[in-house]
Amino acid sequence: MGMRNRLRLGVIGSVLLSVLFGAGSAAHAAGPDPLNQLTLPAGAARVWVELEQSGLTGDAVSVGAENAGSTVDVVMTPTTFGLHGEFAAVPGSLKLTILPKPGAPATRPDLAVTVLDAQGQVLQSANLRLAIPAGPAKPGEEPEPAVPDTDDDSQGRGAKGKMARTGGEEPVWLALAGALLVIAGGTVWGVRRVRASREEVAR
Repeated sequence: MGMRNRLRLGVIGSVLLSVLFGAGSAAHAAGPDPLNQLTLPAGAARVWVELEQSGLTGDAVSVGAENAGSTVDVVMTPTTFGLHGEFAAVPGSLKLTILPKPGAPATRPDLAVTVLDAQGQVLQSANLRLAIPAGPAKPGEEPEPAVPDTDDDSQGRGAKGKMARTGGEEPVWLALAGALLVIAGGTVWGVRRVRASREEVAR
């Protein structure tokens, strides 16, 4: 392979690395948030809501959903991993509200949202670590809603990912980035070797 081809490979590798690392950073920096607003795709017929934390009970939280202008109270039932709820949905906006019930302790569960079509095929999925404050201590007090846990170091766990179309994408781009680093390293080594050979011949 000539030096020009090696240089071209190096440039292409550098550009691809920039694109891949930029895409990875963007995936961590932003993503649809079901607590604020999420857009359900065409074909959406049902939504699963899961709060994953060992020992979490239905007496601790209440979950409400706003979907395309309609509201519904989501009934949450215990599972091995926490709580599960589901409801019929239509394409359009979705917003979840998660509130602590009176006397409930503060918790930090993982929220997993799965959107399915009428045949039960997954159209979209997401996860988010939540910070749910303690419930009201006195009757009549308004509870504070759950918010994304900004102190969590594992937000990029993928997710299942944040509307993580998320899960599984990050390992792919990391593997590609690693392969391109090897190519780029080989290219630099090849160019240096050619230069060294030419200098030696010139002497």
